[in-house]
Amino acid sequence: MDLWLSWLLRLGVLVCAVILLAGLVTSVARKTATPSNLPALTRGEVLADAGVVHSWSAVVAGLAVGSTRAWLVAGLILLIALPFVRVLLTAVLFGIERDWLYLVLDLVVFALLMSGLLLGRAM
Repeated sequence: MDLWLSWLLRLGVLVCAVILLAGLVTSVARKTATPSNLPALTRGEVLADAGVVHSWSAVVAGLAVGSTRAWLVAGLILLIALPFVRVLLTAVLFGIERDWLYLVLDLVVFALLMSGLLLGRAM
C-alpha cells in the first residue's frame, strides 16, 4: 500500500511540475511574464483582467489554444487535486484489504475535503 501511494505522489508532483514548467517557459518565451503586465500583483490586488482563467471551461479552452496562463492554472489545479486522489486511492486500497474501519475513516476524510472544496469561499 505504501508503495502505491508513494508512486502516486511522486508521479503526480512530477506531472504537475512539468506542466507548470512548460507554462512558465512558454510564458517567458512569449514575453508575457513581465512585471509591467502584472501591475495588480505589485499592489497586492486580485487580478480581474480578461486574460486570467476563472473557470474550468476557460482552462480547457485556454489549453486548446496554448494559453500560458491556462497551462499554469492547469498545473496548479492538478497539484491541488493530488491530495484528493491520494485519499481516494487509500480508500480503494483499504477496501481491497477489507480494512473496514480505515475505509470508513478515509471516506470521512474525503467527505471533509470535498465539503471544504465545495463550501469554501475566496477571501
